[in-house]
Amino acid sequence: MKKLINVTLALLLLCSAVTLVSCGKDDTNGSSKEYPEGTRQLTLNGITAKIFEERWGGDGGNTTLYVTVELTKPDFNSKPRGKVYVQARTTDGEVLLAWRNGIYGQGGEFGDYWIGKECKIQFSIGLINNKKIAPNSLTISKLEIKE
Repeated sequence: MKKLINVTLALLLLCSAVTLVSCGKDDTNGSSKEYPEGTRQLTLNGITAKIFEERWGGDGGNTTLYVTVELTKPDFNSKPRGKVYVQARTTDGEVLLAWRNGIYGQGGEFGDYWIGKECKIQFSIGLINNKKIAPNSLTISKLEIKE
């Protein structure tokens, strides 16, 4: 019985190690990083993303949160490409991903929309069933830069 427990424990540790190694891999070519809840500004490979504007709208004026993320780059000539993702959490703990171009959870692509050193991308987060967004939970959750 003790040998069976040792073998089971060894297999469990092996599986955990394989999972940790595979979770560290990124399928995209370039850089990508996920960020903790409440992140409103971040920089990756010289690209800075920040939550520029938030405004409420929708039916009754408080059912949709419109979010604008501003990206800046260090120079005028480069045209970096990638995606930025936004999310929020409700007061009951549900994570809401932002809508972009009619698709839920799709990141906002940048690369073709640079004006000088800036690019602005708009998202929306819809609330249903009288849910409320938890304070300080609006987050730039992920930034991907393709090279």
